Amino acid sequence: MRVNVPAAMKRRPLDLLTLLSLLLCTAAAGCDCADRAQFQIAPSASIEGAESDRSRAADVVSTAARAVDLTDQTADTVEPAIVVFYRQPLPKDNPRALYVGAHTARGRLVVDTGLWNPGCDSRQRSSFNRLFKELHRGMSQTFGDRLKVVKDPSKMIGLNEETTESGEP
Repeated sequence: MRVNVPAAMKRRPLDLLTLLSLLLCTAAAGCDCADRAQFQIAPSASIEGAESDRSRAADVVSTAARAVDLTDQTADTVEPAIVVFYRQPLPKDNPRALYVGAHTARGRLVVDTGLWNPGCDSRQRSSFNRLFKELHRGMSQTFGDRLKVVKDPSKMIGLNEETTESGEP
């Protein structure tokens, strides 16, 4: 007995062009990039130095943020440990925004920058790289040997991390 199957339902081998198109679409849609970096500044020896560090770090962050067209959103933050915070002018619920902010944690001044980039958009990555370079140059010139650059998320200091007497979390 022979069954007639509509032509649209018959299996045909995929031609090379169709296969390549599917592969590229899947690769482009399935790729997300998360770029993060943290600049950790060792504590100053004096209280006056600590306040000066906050001011100088805010200046470096502001200069770098303006270079990539981020907007100052420090006034919108409620966390007292935040020194300064800049973000791309996108809706607040948009997680794709490039950001940079300085805060205190574990007795240190910490500058975080990051970008969640679904699809690994090259323009977004380029903005992150420009911001990182500006921050690295400014922070290195300002803080010298006291600066540590961290790209491993497991070694980053969070905003609300507490410390023990030894200074470790």
